[in-house]
Amino acid sequence: MKRFWVLVGLTGALGAHGCAHTGRNPVETRAREIFTVEYREDAVPVRRVVAFPVDQVWAALPAAFTALGYPGAPSVHRDERVFLTPYLAVRDRLYPEEPNSAYFVCARTNSVAAAVDAWKITFAILVRLVPEGGGQTAVDVILDGNATDRSERTMSVSCTGTGRLEGALLDLIERHARASSAP
Repeated sequence: MKRFWVLVGLTGALGAHGCAHTGRNPVETRAREIFTVEYREDAVPVRRVVAFPVDQVWAALPAAFTALGYPGAPSVHRDERVFLTPYLAVRDRLYPEEPNSAYFVCARTNSVAAAVDAWKITFAILVRLVPEGGGQTAVDVILDGNATDRSERTMSVSCTGTGRLEGALLDLIERHARASSAP
């Protein structure tokens, strides 16, 4: 079962290597648009509790997404404290020097290769903030997507993150929140 999140945000243009992001190419943006993004309700987030109040972490999210090279925007439901990307497509590799299996876990297929390294991947990232006691914030990051066979477009399997990309985003969120508290 999927849950829908609607956001107002910026769209990204495709970078080199046929994917929505590479570490070397800035994301181009257009005017504000509305996106609908689906996430599996049972998707397990990568969670980190940071020592900053929720408003400070919320303010750090745009810079963290920009630093990672991904477009992102808050959900139209501002009280939910959800920030997310539109769907991003990986046509070859997310990063040229590493296999996609370093970042995504997808179901295996009948083919010899795992879908994650052989098929086109489409994914989105969702960050949800939950206030904790003592001025801390729980930051949940969900990477959810699917892989589609390039030759047999009707074949598709679900994908989640390995925790590596989610951890990199969490590090950036924490770094930007810390920088905003410096005098």
